[in-house]
Amino acid sequence: GVGAGQFTDITSGANQMVRIDSVLEPDPERQQRYSQLFDIYKRLYPDLREAFQQLSGLAAGEEGQSPNCRGGTARSRRVR
Repeated sequence: GVGAGQFTDITSGANQMVRIDSVLEPDPERQQRYSQLFDIYKRLYPDLREAFQQLSGLAAGEEGQSPNCRGGTARSRRVR
C-alpha cells in the first residue's frame, strides 16, 4: 500500500485495487417493510442481546456458554 510506496496516496491505491462489477439500488417498494421490521428489531435487541451472545458462542463451538459467562454462572433475567 501507501506505506510500502506502491501507491502515492490511499485514493489512488483504492482506485487501482477496487473493481465495481455492479451497483445494487434499494427497492423503494420494500423500503417501508424493511423500516417496519428494523423498528421491531431495535425494540427487541436490548432484551435479546445476551441470547444473541450465547447463540454466537454456540456457533463458535463454546459448548453453550456465552462469552460473558465463562467460568461462572449464567445470569437469568425475567422475561416481560
